[in-house]
Amino acid sequence: MRRIGLVLLVLLAVALGALGALGALAVDRWAPTHSTATGLHSFVHERLRLSPDQEAALETLEARFGARQRALDLQLQQANVDLARAIEIEGRNGPRVKAAVEIVHARMGALQDATIDHLFAMRAILTPAQRERFDARVTQSLTSQPE
Repeated sequence: MRRIGLVLLVLLAVALGALGALGALAVDRWAPTHSTATGLHSFVHERLRLSPDQEAALETLEARFGARQRALDLQLQQANVDLARAIEIEGRNGPRVKAAVEIVHARMGALQDATIDHLFAMRAILTPAQRERFDARVTQSLTSQPE
């Protein structure tokens, strides 16, 4: 009996690891968060030749977004912990697991919404010519295939 419990625990750990990996892939593919925003920040700072006023405004935006992003990341991490507990408790794709998955999705959506809001805030400080290059880069980032 003890051996069966150990085997079940190992299988649960493997399943949770796979679920975490799938969640990370989903976030990377469908939520333009960390990598898109980080790559865009570099692009804006290095390629758009911002004025000192634009640089100052961008620094403020980045600080505000960084704080918001960290808070949302923590909420998403907690939602994943809650999902793991629901899987452990329920042992099947039942109502608790489904509810926990919905919360994970909501947290992912909140992070994506915050990122999109930040992209538009960044866009608003740009000149029309800079905005055109920025828009092209955003489109490229969101439509390119993962490597």
